Amino acid sequence: MAPQIRCPNCGTTINLKSRRETDFRTILTALEKGSKTFTDLLKITDLPRKTLSLRLKELCDTGIVVKDGEYKLNGTVPRNLLMDGSNTNRRRIFSLNRKQILLLVLLICIGIPTLGPYVIAMFRRPQAPPLVEEINYGTLIVYLKVQNVEDLCAWQVKIQYDPNELVFESFTEGDFFKSKFAVPPRSEPNYLGKKGNLLIANSIVGMGAEGVSGSGTLAIIKFKIITEKIPSDPSMVFDSSTYLFRSNKNGDAHTLDELKIPNPEKLLYLTMEIVKP
Repeated sequence: MAPQIRCPNCGTTINLKSRRETDFRTILTALEKGSKTFTDLLKITDLPRKTLSLRLKELCDTGIVVKDGEYKLNGTVPRNLLMDGSNTNRRRIFSLNRKQILLLVLLICIGIPTLGPYVIAMFRRPQAPPLVEEINYGTLIVYLKVQNVEDLCAWQVKIQYDPNELVFESFTEGDFFKSKFAVPPRSEPNYLGKKGNLLIANSIVGMGAEGVSGSGTLAIIKFKIITEKIPSDPSMVFDSSTYLFRSNKNGDAHTLDELKIPNPEKLLYLTMEIVKP
């Protein structure tokens, strides 16, 4: 027999199996209204973080729920998972409520005002706890660096990160260009599935200006950590969005492609540190 506990509010006997089924119903009901992030489900279900993580893993293992950046239903949910308990439990609850109603009517009729607030409290639905804001577990500082580059005049880099673990906070210019000009960063849509994207850039004023050679820090990016575990490291995406430009001080280039510095993946790298709150 499964371990049982008794609800302190209504006296209903609950075993661990029914508690598990109740958790599943709560999660699936929330997902029927659309896909949700882990943080969304924490707020909606009010389940402990570890319990929610375990229930979601079980649902994903059965194929009822899939995770693709966010959690969502994989087709139609079996109706038995959305039913609210057994007939036996419903009869027990109905019988108990009827007795409480008769007791309330009796007390009102014979006029015992001192017990009124206690009886009314038996029927008052407990208020849901207030929504808890995301906990800040610290700050991840990412340093975007370049090494052994020649005549660098402008750059743009796409950085990929997990939005379930990190929240972008700020971008500041590094010391490589000596604060000549900074282009503000912008966030792109989360079109890579499980990962978020940040596109940042910086440039010396005027493409005809002389570039900078050597090694140094191009940018400092800060992320808020929203997971208890150590977050996954952000990484650079080397596609058409990530590039380095040399200057056109000699006027020998006629197109932007002619100004591109080849093999940026060999020149750019990231270093990181975590600062606790």
